Amino acid sequence: MSQLWNYIISKFPTELETSFARDMLDNILEESEKIENIAERCDWLAKMIPQISSTEIRDILLR
Repeated sequence: MSQLWNYIISKFPTELETSFARDMLDNILEESEKIENIAERCDWLAKMIPQISSTEIRDILLR
C-alpha cells in the first residue's frame, strides 16, 4: 500500500499536503483493501457453492 500511497502523493502534492487530506487518503486506501478482501471471499464462496453468483453476493454486501 505504501507504493500506491507514495504514487498518489506524488501526483497531488499540493492537494494532499495537509495531515487531514493524508488521513483521508489513508482511510480510502484502507477501505479499498477491505473491498478487495470482500471480493476475494465472494469469489471463493461462489466457487464452493456454484448456485451463488459472486457478483450478486458482492453487490449485496457492498451496498
